[in-house]
Amino acid sequence: MQSNGKIIERKKDLLSIGESEEINSAAQSKASSIVEIDLAYNQLSNAGGLDVFPNIKILILDHNDFTSIVSLPSLQKLETLSLSYNAIRDQESFLFQVSQKFPSLRHLNVMKNPMNPMFDSEEKYEVFRATVKIWLPSLITLDGTDFASNQDMIKQKQKEIESKKQKVVQQESKKPQKTQLTSIPEEKAARAADKKKAGNGDDLLNDLKKNAAGGKGKGTFEFNQRAYKKYHSSRSLLERILKSHSEGNRFIRNDDL
Repeated sequence: MQSNGKIIERKKDLLSIGESEEINSAAQSKASSIVEIDLAYNQLSNAGGLDVFPNIKILILDHNDFTSIVSLPSLQKLETLSLSYNAIRDQESFLFQVSQKFPSLRHLNVMKNPMNPMFDSEEKYEVFRATVKIWLPSLITLDGTDFASNQDMIKQKQKEIESKKQKVVQQESKKPQKTQLTSIPEEKAARAADKKKAGNGDDLLNDLKKNAAGGKGKGTFEFNQRAYKKYHSSRSLLERILKSHSEGNRFIRNDDL
C-alpha cells in the first residue's frame, strides 16, 4: 500500500524486496517522494532494492530474517530504524555498519535479536546500551527508551569502548562489503534456531514482567515494559517505539498525532 510517501508491505511473505509490486512501482515513478517503508512480518534476509529510495526517514524491518545489515544501502536521511525480532548476532559488525550507513539515525529498535542482552540481566543490558550510545552518539532512543538512566555506565565505559571501537573500525574497514549470499533454506534454519532460543512473540511481555519483579528495583526493565506496550499498540509508528516523555517525540509528524 502506498500513501503520503509511505509504502506498507506487512505480512506479504516476501522473500526479497523485488517481489513487492508496490516497491517496484514506486521505484519507477516516485522513488524520491518515499520517506517511510514498512516491511515487517516478511521473510527478508537481504535489503537489495532499497537503494533507489534516497530520502527514507523511517525503515521498519521487524519480524524478518536478517542476520546482518550488510545488504542495507547507505541512507543519509534515515532517522528511525526498527529491526526487532530478527537474527542479528554480531554486535560489533552491526554497530560499525549502522555508524557508517546512517549518519542521521536518531531512533533504533533491536529488541529480540541474539546480540541484544535485554533479557540476560539488567547489568548486561545497561552495558549494551552504553556501547550503542558510544558508537552512535547522536542516537536519542534505543529499544524505545532514552539514555537518561544510562549516563553513569556510559561515562564508566567510555574509554574502554572507544578503544575497542577503533580496533573494530580498522578490522571492519578492511573487509569486503558484499551482499549476503546465504541461501534461503540456510537463513530459515538459522532463524528457526534463534526463535527457539529467544522464544515466541508472546514471551516478550512475560520476560519483561519476570525481570521487573526480580528484585533489582525499578530500572531498565520497567522502562522496556512500557516501551513494549507502546510498540505493540495500534498507535502511530513513532509513538509505538518511543517513550511518551522522551525527546524523540519532537520527531512525530502532525498526521501521526
